[in-house]
Amino acid sequence: MSDKRVAAVLASIGANVRRCRLRKGLTQEGLAERCSVEPRTIQSIERGKTNLSIAVLVSVADGLGVDARSLMRAGELGPARPGRPPKKKKKQKKTGAQRKPTQTVERKRKPAAGAIERKRR
Repeated sequence: MSDKRVAAVLASIGANVRRCRLRKGLTQEGLAERCSVEPRTIQSIERGKTNLSIAVLVSVADGLGVDARSLMRAGELGPARPGRPPKKKKKQKKTGAQRKPTQTVERKRKPAAGAIERKRR
């Protein structure tokens, strides 16, 4: 088998793994934990950069809850997006009129040490 053919098959497997993983709502780390492999292994499989063994293919298929044959179907990898995914937006804090009114308590300030000595003189 030529190198181009192998690369195409590995890319198809990677695209199918990614598609199934996202449909199940799993992270790469979550899938790796289910399959008892390192997260880097899942990352390289999804990018089509690793020549995985049949044992790993079956393990990944089991982790996704699909048949191993479904991962071998033709599929396309999308463009690689380097870096971490964007963080989820935090809920905005309530401002001004949206907040419940709070009671303010006035506290007496202690005079500075120098001020006490000046009063005594």
